[in-house]
Amino acid sequence: MSWLSRPVERQIQKARLKGQLQGLEGEGKPLPDRPGDAFVSPGDAVGFRIMAQAGVLPEEIVLKKAVATQREHLAALTGEAERKAATTELARLEMRQAIAEEVRCSSCAEAQRERAARRPPPIVHRIIRPSWSAAACRRFPQAGPAGSPRAWCR
Repeated sequence: MSWLSRPVERQIQKARLKGQLQGLEGEGKPLPDRPGDAFVSPGDAVGFRIMAQAGVLPEEIVLKKAVATQREHLAALTGEAERKAATTELARLEMRQAIAEEVRCSSCAEAQRERAARRPPPIVHRIIRPSWSAAACRRFPQAGPAGSPRAWCR
């Protein structure tokens, strides 16, 4: 058991004894199967799950659906002017979708950079050894044990 799991287990046990874990939504039911979460980062999966429970969709998903609808609409059109207008609208929707996806990815990368900036710098261990120069060897001519700096002066 890790150092972090002990206090967590204690908190769970306290809540269980107080009855705070009874009557919760989904109690006694199996956990929902979320195979799509396997391909999404854990942070995004939690965010998407919260938005799904609130009935809100991310902007990029809404735009993805709009792009699919616009493509179907474009395929059904026959007139040249209508197709040109629908193609322009499709390009606009695809651009907005790409921007929304890029914003999410860049904000994730920005958050990672911020976390890295807050992280303390790694401890660098310097090897400290005495500086044995030719002058030091002249002052201390006796040889020390094999492998010692004085033995290097010979």
